[in-house]
Amino acid sequence: MASASELGTFDQLLDPKWKGKIASGDPRLPGGANGVGGHLLWVKGEDWLRKFYAQDIVILKDERQLAEGLVRGRYAAIVGINPASLEQFRQEGLMKSVEPLEPASEAAVSLTSTLGNLSLISKAPHPNAAKVFVNWLLSKEGQTAYVQAMNVNSRRLDVKGPPESAPKPGVVYRDLNKEENASYKTRVMEIAKEFFQ
Repeated sequence: MASASELGTFDQLLDPKWKGKIASGDPRLPGGANGVGGHLLWVKGEDWLRKFYAQDIVILKDERQLAEGLVRGRYAAIVGINPASLEQFRQEGLMKSVEPLEPASEAAVSLTSTLGNLSLISKAPHPNAAKVFVNWLLSKEGQTAYVQAMNVNSRRLDVKGPPESAPKPGVVYRDLNKEENASYKTRVMEIAKEFFQ
């Protein structure tokens, strides 16, 4: 739908020609789109985020629709999607012309555990079984299986994931999950409610 020269930077998303041609998960709710919005708010500022949301962003709650809309050219760009939602299309060879925007830019690099959280149930009937599973999941073998299934990277340095999203040496990653940064996600929800009904 767009060449890299037309749409290769975050600032180019603000070009009026992309109005109505960008889709996102729902930034009004906790999740990937809210996290991306929080990161963009932090890096690019509120004025930029408001201009971005004023681009008549199409809000979709179904990640399959987001992924399919991008692959089929319905949308020029998508925001706030789980990389695993794109994996089936990648395996089918349908992602060859899809590239991330400015992968080395400050706007593109963030640290998140959005899809990699692990929770334990309080007072579970078999707490030792949970410990065995967690120990396996965090092992090299478990993380290798997770990385292969999800096509994401692990915090383990001895497990290789996709090179395009691997942490880069020397890059400072902003951690939106820290408690002192939670206000960015809250502010995104407030701003998004002004733009999306």
